[in-house]
Amino acid sequence: MSKLELSGQKSDLYPKIRKQVNDAYEILRQEKLDPWRFFNVSPLDCTDCRGKRIHYEGVKFEGSPRVVFWGGYIDPFLETITIKTLDTVAQMCGSAGLNPAAYLEEASQLLNLLAHQVYRDMAKIDRVLRGEGYPNRIPIRDVSNEVAKMEKLIAEHLKATKALQTTTTPSISTPLDIDSLMEIASRRQMDLDLPGIYKRAVESGQPFVACMIDFDDLKKLNEKVGHPGADKVLRAVAQCVKRSLVGKGEVYRYAGDELLAILPNFTLEEALPVAERIRQQVELLSHAPLDVRSSVTIGVSSYPEPNSSTQEVIDAADKALFDGKSAGKNRVLSPPKSITASASKSPLLSSPPSLESQKSYLIEVNQAHAYFKEVLGKGILTAGHWEFLAYPREYSGTRIETLPSVADMIQVSTVRIGGWDFPFSDNEHTLNFNSGRQSFTDWEDHREGYRVYQSGLFIWVKAFPEDMADNKTSSGNRPLNLIWAISHVTDFASFLSNVYERPNMNPDIHVKITLKGCQRRELAPYTAAIFLPHGYLSAEDTIVIEEDLKASQLKCAPLDCGKRWAKHLFHVFNWNNLPDEFIDRWQNRRGY
Repeated sequence: MSKLELSGQKSDLYPKIRKQVNDAYEILRQEKLDPWRFFNVSPLDCTDCRGKRIHYEGVKFEGSPRVVFWGGYIDPFLETITIKTLDTVAQMCGSAGLNPAAYLEEASQLLNLLAHQVYRDMAKIDRVLRGEGYPNRIPIRDVSNEVAKMEKLIAEHLKATKALQTTTTPSISTPLDIDSLMEIASRRQMDLDLPGIYKRAVESGQPFVACMIDFDDLKKLNEKVGHPGADKVLRAVAQCVKRSLVGKGEVYRYAGDELLAILPNFTLEEALPVAERIRQQVELLSHAPLDVRSSVTIGVSSYPEPNSSTQEVIDAADKALFDGKSAGKNRVLSPPKSITASASKSPLLSSPPSLESQKSYLIEVNQAHAYFKEVLGKGILTAGHWEFLAYPREYSGTRIETLPSVADMIQVSTVRIGGWDFPFSDNEHTLNFNSGRQSFTDWEDHREGYRVYQSGLFIWVKAFPEDMADNKTSSGNRPLNLIWAISHVTDFASFLSNVYERPNMNPDIHVKITLKGCQRRELAPYTAAIFLPHGYLSAEDTIVIEEDLKASQLKCAPLDCGKRWAKHLFHVFNWNNLPDEFIDRWQNRRGY
């Protein structure tokens, strides 16, 4: 195997840097790439960056191994090698009294060579994963995008490491008081800085974000390695957070093992990916020679919305941190954000519905709940279930003039995707009632029902089929099928777009999505084509998404509405870095 080698003039530290990068490549190749290289002749058995086992047997698979292989499997290993290499070079320069800038540049060039080599190896292995006995006849995959992304990441770490060698983040102030254990800004420095941060935010109208960061399972760490060893781990974690925030904000020791990061000029949405990146980098830290792993839970909150003071921001972040600990640790969590709060400020919305309208709709909702209890069992509304509710914002009991018209509207508006109808009308149990049409289905593994009123109100409930089948995740938690979740909310949006496009419907619509029984429920893929690196759990028992919108919004972009609702739902399950493309892909696979 040829060694990674730079051409041209080299520094006196080059042999050591080159050896470290080449040694890292050899280990990565043997332990993380070679098991895939022989996929078609022997069982695959390896682990991802978090130690989770990846195991396949057989010769041919339709997509699943390739999805895992190209779904971020190798990137964390390359990032870890980058961080370790740059840190080691900086330490060597510090010990020798050398300016680290040129040596760090040299290291980054070697790391870029490493990235090119690794992705070339992966492209060759990809032919094995796609092959049916003749992999060499298959065109090799273009990996230029993967290489470009990794080069950009290496450049970001290079910039951050250089900045750490010179000065701290200028966006707040240069810390005058350093905590001796963590080697970051102290609580005293935080107390000096926060009034100025708040004042600048008020005067400029710019937001800022607070991230409360707490080390997970510190007591167990102390018991395993003792206080001196635990102090070393805490210092490494604090320095990792500090490195991640260069050019973005400052981190302070708040109390005990808690850190507080302040990000000026960041919105909550902008800060969540930063916090998630911190969580991932801490998880990838090596604490050799100590045989321990580290993780943190992070609570994130923002100013000025929904908090109006610095203390409120910190308290909200602390509450989110507590909820994250309760939900299973090692996650990023922000306070629940109601869609209603943002929607209520939209200029597209009319005035709030009258009190009479609210009372009339409440009567119909209560009637529907009584019907569901009668036909589906009293426990349908207390056990885990979905509930969808929608109605025009102003009430009219005869908006749809006749009962046959209600039936016709349901028939032409029903969404038929993937061989299943939404809402599903069981022929045996679908009939009119005095002010609308109703249906229910009560099978061994499927329980749902709906009512549509002449007022235009639609309400639908469905028991979690995962619970009816008594499914559990590998962690022993009750699951929520994330593909079904995307399908349900998109079906709902598509159905509503058909219903409320009618000329007799009020253009302003109220929509409410409720999931009950979600405490410690875990997102589950239910398909080998999706690889979730670790469990995403809900800390909330009842999840509510409410929105007021125009019928024209639904008609023009029902998939966007479904995507927005799905993202909000997954955020409550602490899946904060979910790309839009993921939901798009599964909406398209369903055939919307």
